[in-house]
Amino acid sequence: MYEFFRKKLKIIGIDENGYGPLLGPLIITGVKIELEGENPLIETEVAQFRTPFTLKDSKYIFNRSVHSYRRGEQIVFELLNIMGIKAGTFQKLLDLISINEVNIQEYSLEDFKIPTFQEKLTKTEFSTYWKKAGFFFKDVKINVIMPDRFNREIDKFNNKSIVDFKGFMEVANQLTHDDEHHVLCGKIGGTEHYSRFFKALNLNFKIIKERRAYSEYLLDGRHHVYFLLNGDEMYLPIMLASIIGKYIRELFMLALSREMGFNTEIPYASGYRHDQKTYELLKMLNQDDKKKWVRIR
Repeated sequence: MYEFFRKKLKIIGIDENGYGPLLGPLIITGVKIELEGENPLIETEVAQFRTPFTLKDSKYIFNRSVHSYRRGEQIVFELLNIMGIKAGTFQKLLDLISINEVNIQEYSLEDFKIPTFQEKLTKTEFSTYWKKAGFFFKDVKINVIMPDRFNREIDKFNNKSIVDFKGFMEVANQLTHDDEHHVLCGKIGGTEHYSRFFKALNLNFKIIKERRAYSEYLLDGRHHVYFLLNGDEMYLPIMLASIIGKYIRELFMLALSREMGFNTEIPYASGYRHDQKTYELLKMLNQDDKKKWVRIR
């Protein structure tokens, strides 16, 4: 009698939220999972999962309606609960999962309780589903790049894509150890060739393949790093990282909205350039706060 053993895959999904806005942070999030399988891309394709509630790209989860924000918050708290992460306030959550120290008071913000878009979370079968599916969530980390830090990085590299890539690699570094990992990333600005980014940061890498659909590299001789087109729509670890990161960014924008006197249930403004309310917030910021909240690119 033959027994077939499938490899235990250690997979990290990384994505960014807030790459192009005028106001607010760039959030880069990594979610680490383990599962048995052979191919990390095939094993994590979204299409094969039938979750208790529909999972989508974060821009559809948080679509500027109260209902959507409640749904997104529910998903995030389910994920945090699976990983044993308990936080009653926004600042506490940052303290637990951020790879860099972020004190929201330094950005003229007041702390507040979470969940914040609803009084009580609904109990679902979310965690049970993943256990049955053999999908084990191990950790989550975020890289909070506030606008003042973002602007300093732009001054240093003069390239927004390299700043973003650097943030991805900082998260990957926190979640990878000696064992082989597969790091699944959303493509950065549709880029196909990432060699110059690896070189800019003096990283030890080897090109495996570079294609429009995905580019793959070997990092430090053992970790496979993929940059995947539409990764946040097609691959579950990237999608979940994007949802968590979007939630964190929206909490920052909610806190800023409240600081400016808007008592809305969801953030008054998105912070993006196409949103006229963003410019209302911009006009209300004093000069010191503009240095902390406004992007130069």
